[in-house]
Amino acid sequence: MKNQGIHFPSINELMENKSIKSKYQLVVAVGIRAREVDVASFKYRRYKNKKQLGIALEEIYNADIDPNEYAEYIYNEEDDNW
Repeated sequence: MKNQGIHFPSINELMENKSIKSKYQLVVAVGIRAREVDVASFKYRRYKNKKQLGIALEEIYNADIDPNEYAEYIYNEEDDNW
């Protein structure tokens, strides 16, 4: 069986979300959120995707989480910190 990857939601659909300012912000938020997701938990069974990354993408797409919650992890030039 060929690995099909993540097809839902698409990057274009996610970028239509007005709270996402850049693809970089999206990648950071999804990466951090994916590490927080416990796929064994019953509350994630309603999502189409079964892996952490896909679930995190769906959460942002469905507005279940706000990607701006993870803004503190984005590089700030004024502080010169990550």
